[in-house]
Amino acid sequence: SDPANKELTDKAKRLTNNAYAELRTNPEKILGFGLKIQDIYDRYFEHAFEYLNRNRLNLGADIFYNISAKTNVFVEYMYSNIKYQSHDVNDSTGGAFALGINGDITSTINGTAKVSYDYRNYKEHIDEIDNHVGSMGYYLALEWNPTTRNTIRLSGSRGLEETIWSNNRYFIDTGIDLYASHKLTDKFTVAASFGYDKLDYKKTSYGVDRGDNVFTIKPEVSYNFKEWLKAGVWYQYRLRRSNAEATGYTNNKLGAYVKAFF
Repeated sequence: SDPANKELTDKAKRLTNNAYAELRTNPEKILGFGLKIQDIYDRYFEHAFEYLNRNRLNLGADIFYNISAKTNVFVEYMYSNIKYQSHDVNDSTGGAFALGINGDITSTINGTAKVSYDYRNYKEHIDEIDNHVGSMGYYLALEWNPTTRNTIRLSGSRGLEETIWSNNRYFIDTGIDLYASHKLTDKFTVAASFGYDKLDYKKTSYGVDRGDNVFTIKPEVSYNFKEWLKAGVWYQYRLRRSNAEATGYTNNKLGAYVKAFF
């Protein structure tokens, strides 16, 4: 996924380092606990975009009540600290409280529903811009496995995203994604995802609230060398339309990956 400032990152060369670890107790026990830690560092190569260099640290904790081995309700808190290298005015701390349920609906369908409250506290004051912001968010997902070779997943979400565009410190991202995969053989899998995001900016120096529509298509082919080793290639096309016309664009990406499971 894109880091902060989605309206800029597709057009600027960058390196994103993402480290993530998660620990969860045995789901067979009635009460479970989980811990998460993530560090994301975005570094831009072009001098004109160096002000976007930043580090984001996320620390999270979960409490699960396991109704069964495959179904649980949970409460979650995620703390977040964002530090820009040279744009201190957008440094902030914040987090998200969430309540949700996850589990099997039928033998072939499982789902997740989560409602959250996201908030951010900015360290520096800017005239006519709120230093403390909050927003209700959600995440909904249904995954259907009609056969052992097919997966279809539909998800929707709403949440705060960081930005430094115009008089904004954040925008609201409301999106929906459809993902489908099919195993051609025991080794080869083809997949594709289709996404739509509506991005709402509430503060602008142009007299009109900015609204963007982002469409994304991403086909992928992967190969399982072993049960624990997988590699793949993907292509992504993105179209961005905005009432701030200068920020519209199309974007093409090609990537490859290797994953090891332990």
